[in-house]
Amino acid sequence: MSKKPSRSIVGSFNLLSESLRPDKEPVEPNNPSFSPAPHHTPRMPAGVVAATERSISQLREERDQLRARLSNMAPDELDPAILEPSPIPDRLPDDDQEGFNALVDSISAEGQKLPIQVRPHPSKPGRYQIVYGHRRWRAAQHLGVKVRAFVVALDDRELIITQGLENESRQDLSWIERASFARKMEDRRIDPRDIKGALSIDDAELSKMRMVTRVISRELIETIGRAPKIGRPRWLNLAKALESDPSREADVRQTLSGDKAPASSNERFSLAMATLQAEHLKSSDEIDLLTSKDVRIGTASFSGSSVTIRFSKDHAAPLREFIRSALPELADAYERQVASNRSKNG
Repeated sequence: MSKKPSRSIVGSFNLLSESLRPDKEPVEPNNPSFSPAPHHTPRMPAGVVAATERSISQLREERDQLRARLSNMAPDELDPAILEPSPIPDRLPDDDQEGFNALVDSISAEGQKLPIQVRPHPSKPGRYQIVYGHRRWRAAQHLGVKVRAFVVALDDRELIITQGLENESRQDLSWIERASFARKMEDRRIDPRDIKGALSIDDAELSKMRMVTRVISRELIETIGRAPKIGRPRWLNLAKALESDPSREADVRQTLSGDKAPASSNERFSLAMATLQAEHLKSSDEIDLLTSKDVRIGTASFSGSSVTIRFSKDHAAPLREFIRSALPELADAYERQVASNRSKNG
C-alpha cells in the first residue's frame, strides 16, 4: 500500500516560488499545514525559506539541495496502470525511438535508478498524475514492471513550477519544448517571475519564447515536433517569416501532412522553412522605381497582400512625404479605374 504523500518537498517548492515575490511575507516552516513525511525523513531547514528575494542561481542551488534530501527517502513502487500523464505536458511528440529503446534496455538490465515524481490525482482516488519522469513511466509500461516514484502533494501551480525546476536541469528538452512549456505556464496565469525562475531564463529569453509561440500556432508546433537540433535562432526565423504573412501557415501545414513528410522532427522543421522560402520566392516580385530619366529612387516589393516600398537614402525623406500626400488621390484613381472596368464589362 502506498505511503501518505510527502509534504516536505511540496512546501519547499511552493515557498521557493513565493519567496521571489517582494510583497510576500516569508512563510514559517512550522506552519500546521507543513507536515513532515510519515517515514521520518528529516524536515527541510528553516534556511530554505528565510530569504525574501533570491537569484536564479540561488533557486537552482536550493532545488539541488531538495533533490539531495529526496535521495534519502524510500520511493514507492507503483503500478504504471494507475499513473496518468501530467495535465500540463512539457514534451512534444518524441520521434527518438532509438533513445527510448536504449532507456528500456537500461532499465531492463540495471533497474530504474532514478525515481519519477507523481502527485495524487485531484479527482480520481487511488490514481496519480506524473510531475516528471514520463519516459521512465513509459519504459516501465513497456517492460511490465512497477515504477519507482516519490509521491508528493502538489496543487496545479506547484506542479507546474516543480516541472519547470526539474526541466531546467534536463539537457534533452529542446528549445521549442521549453518555449511551449513557458506558454502553457502563462496560460495557467503563472507569474512571469515564477516562470523565469523555474526555467532559469531572463526577460529577453522569455520575450523571444512568447514571440515564437504567439506567431506559430500550437498545432503547427506539434506537427513539427520537438526538433532537438533546432535552436532559438531558427525558430525565430520561422516565426518572423510567418508573421509577415500568417496565411502561409496553411501551406506549411498542408506540406507537412502529406505522405512524403519526413519522420524526423528536425527534417520537418527544415521542410517547413523551405516551404516558406519557396512561397516567398514564388509570390514576391520586386521592381525598381525609376524616374523618366532612369534615375533609380528605390524599389517596390509585392508579396501576397503586401506592398513594400524602399527609398534610396538621398530620396527617402521627400519621397515619404510625397507618397503620404498622394495616397488619397491614388485611392480615388483606383476607384475610378474599377468603375470604368465595370462599365466596360457591363
